[in-house]
Amino acid sequence: MREWVVETAIRMTAFLLPISVVALIISILVLLPVAVWRKARVASGYCLVVMSYPLWLTTWFFGAAVAFASFGWFGLIIGLLLFGIGVVPMGVIGAFSRLNSNVIGFALCMFCAITLATWRTGIYLLEGSDTCPEESDNMRNKTLAIFGIGTYILSVLTSASDLEGNPLMPFALIVISGIAALLFDTMAIVRLWKSARNVSITFASSIIILFIFGVIQEATSPAYGSPIIIMVNVLTVINFVVFVWAIIRLFKMKENSQLSSMGKQVPKVQIARPSVLA
Repeated sequence: MREWVVETAIRMTAFLLPISVVALIISILVLLPVAVWRKARVASGYCLVVMSYPLWLTTWFFGAAVAFASFGWFGLIIGLLLFGIGVVPMGVIGAFSRLNSNVIGFALCMFCAITLATWRTGIYLLEGSDTCPEESDNMRNKTLAIFGIGTYILSVLTSASDLEGNPLMPFALIVISGIAALLFDTMAIVRLWKSARNVSITFASSIIILFIFGVIQEATSPAYGSPIIIMVNVLTVINFVVFVWAIIRLFKMKENSQLSSMGKQVPKVQIARPSVLA
């Protein structure tokens, strides 16, 4: 009976995983870029909420399988009593403590984070669909920032390789990840150029320099520990720091512009000088 429960949960996870991957790709490559335009924001919000459902189901069955394999019926029942979603944290605890598998534990945490981010982004777009134009521009910047975070997560997933350096993900998915990253980089550089030119220039420079050294690395195939490898690793860290800086700037960019616009709209009050009576 115990083996049947675990096998059923694993089969459901394996069945739902490709659907979740497709839903995540559509969310990152289609729905988030389209949500930049205000008229399409409501439809994108509803679609993101719908796309989060297969992610929820995949995370739930995965967590149920790990929780049952770790604690048996006790862990599964306790997880179900915690509003049904308790199997996921029970699975995380079991992966780290009972199964001693950091890979499974981090995978569950990643599934949960991606699912929550997709669902919350859809709710965020629906809640802000009736905002004023100033707040709409603010949401457009935040939507672009969320799109950037999604493209970064997708690039990390597609960069996985085996011990021989061969990619584990399909070539088509790697190409899609590259197109999404290029789309975000272009949109972020253009948008940051208007109010944060220093961030835009730094972000663009880090991308170009990292790309050049990456091409050199692929062309020369240097040995492990060579100066080229070290330089590429250093540039990768620098690019990640600048990427985080750009994301933070996108989240706060409109707030600063709103303050400046409020300052421009304040009418100047001229105080008449009292006339001096002779």
